[in-house]
Amino acid sequence: MGQWAQEAVLRFRNAKRDLEYDRTNAALDEATQAYAAFQVAADAEGMAECVRIVCHAMARQGLRKQAIQMATEELEKFREQSKKRAEALMLLTLAEIKLNASAKETREEAAQLANQAKSAFQTMKDRRMEGESCLANGNALLKLEGTAGPAAEAFEHARSTFRSLQSLQLEGRALHGLACCRAKGGRFDQAVQRGNEALDCFVDRNECLEAAELEAISSWQLELGDSQSALKSAEQSLALAEACSPRRQALALRALVRAYIAQGKAGLVLGNCVEAVSKFQEANAREAESIGLLALVECSIAAEDTLDRTMQAATDACLAFRELGDAQQEMQMLCTMSRQCLRRRQLDQAEDHARTALHIAQAVDDRALRAESVGLLADVFLAKPNSDKALAILKQEQAINRNDRDALGQALCLLSMANVHMELSKPKEVLACAEEARALFRSMGDKMGELSALQITADVHARAMRYSDMLATLEKALQLATGVGDTVTEASLNVSIAQATMGLMEVGHDAPDSPAFKELASKAAQVAKKAVGLARRQQRTDLVCSALCALSQSQFLGGEKEAARQAASTAANLARNAGDRLAEATALVLSANTYLALGKSEAAKQASSKALYVFEEGFETTLARTWQRRPWML
Repeated sequence: MGQWAQEAVLRFRNAKRDLEYDRTNAALDEATQAYAAFQVAADAEGMAECVRIVCHAMARQGLRKQAIQMATEELEKFREQSKKRAEALMLLTLAEIKLNASAKETREEAAQLANQAKSAFQTMKDRRMEGESCLANGNALLKLEGTAGPAAEAFEHARSTFRSLQSLQLEGRALHGLACCRAKGGRFDQAVQRGNEALDCFVDRNECLEAAELEAISSWQLELGDSQSALKSAEQSLALAEACSPRRQALALRALVRAYIAQGKAGLVLGNCVEAVSKFQEANAREAESIGLLALVECSIAAEDTLDRTMQAATDACLAFRELGDAQQEMQMLCTMSRQCLRRRQLDQAEDHARTALHIAQAVDDRALRAESVGLLADVFLAKPNSDKALAILKQEQAINRNDRDALGQALCLLSMANVHMELSKPKEVLACAEEARALFRSMGDKMGELSALQITADVHARAMRYSDMLATLEKALQLATGVGDTVTEASLNVSIAQATMGLMEVGHDAPDSPAFKELASKAAQVAKKAVGLARRQQRTDLVCSALCALSQSQFLGGEKEAARQAASTAANLARNAGDRLAEATALVLSANTYLALGKSEAAKQASSKALYVFEEGFETTLARTWQRRPWML
């Protein structure tokens, strides 16, 4: 090996290590010098490896467009020179950079590029790079709606490949991808399990990957309602991140803040956020500063800090995101600012922030955030109140989408219009908008969008006490949720189906001891039991409580009074342990009813007194007074 080749390999290894630890400036410097040395040595593959590092470092600095341009130019050059492996490396680089784009088409292109790279590496029998192409393909598919299954297949392929190569770190990345697939499907318990398997691959090998995995695990534990474990994981992540980049430290801090917020203790870490942001500013770590500001805003809102301080932090975050070229985060922050102003009835400021977000969203063609900002504007006009203006801006946005042949944009506008009509108590208009939106979602094959439209339709039928129509709509929604593997939504829909079935019993004319009445009660109980099982599998305590309450009601109506009491008592205990006071009170009311039916008046009195205390303790004072006057209404 010549002198230039030796220097190139050494610098390349340094650059790779720097990138792993998020030292982007150092990675750029080393990779650029390594590229020059490989160029002198006429090593096209080495040059391509260096370009890959340079592009990743640029993307992390917010220079994604420039990174894509560089990779595209290098791809064309290597293709002209018939350097097959270098060409495949550039295909993979483009896939890895483009998969984080906000536009759906770009993410789809990333998946295609990753597949092309995989095929090329398979032909060369380069198993390691074949596995890395599978990682990129899985990550791209994961960001597309309804593709958790194919993404999991890609990650499994990568995992099997890396395991055969005894590459633990890369196997850990594949396991992390599998964990994300489980999380996308709402299976957060399995996500934590897979995440811990990935963590085992990183421990004592790479502190930064270990810290990143703990941060992800913390977020999934929060989804499970386990804030204590989430806090522990976040604390471990933050301790490990001290050896990593400011960016990694900021991400770990954000996980810690969210864990404290979940415990209702946001005020305890408000000072930590301010201190961290100051530290990142002194180090001129702009990306870390932006993440720290994001955590500070979330913490300030949860701690109910003054609006001025919250808005100042949000404004600083917007400026940081703008400098970094992160339009998506800037828009999200503007929407947050708009919501906070709307909440404090500062309507003109809320409108300004929503309009700015909409302007940016239209410029960068971010459909989801465009829909959110349009919806916020509609909420502002409803609050002023100016319902005509709310509908006008939605219709204007819908017309723009129609001219652009943007079916998704039209559908999202229609859902917002349906919500406005719902606020105005115009059920016919709500149904018309929801049905038109559903048709558009169905034409695109967007099952989650169709599901959202059906849920709005079911809500209209519920308010009108049209329980047969509500039931038919919910059954369609349930088929969609089951089809996409969304277990959480499936559980929630089963609760609603049980409630709709009991609604049929309420409006029907069958006697409580008639076969028809008992058949409906049995059906409601079966569906509610299924909901309990699904919710427990996902470890969603809130849903378990709702399902148990529905089960208790249906069993009570079916004459199974002791079983109804047990279900209600279990729900009350679960809600109490989870700190959900309203759910606890609701379950206690059901317990009181069952005790009365069982002739246990003293137990009924105790349960009702506890319910009244809980209602009065919180913000449900109106409901508490209703209970005092007319307990049978609950």
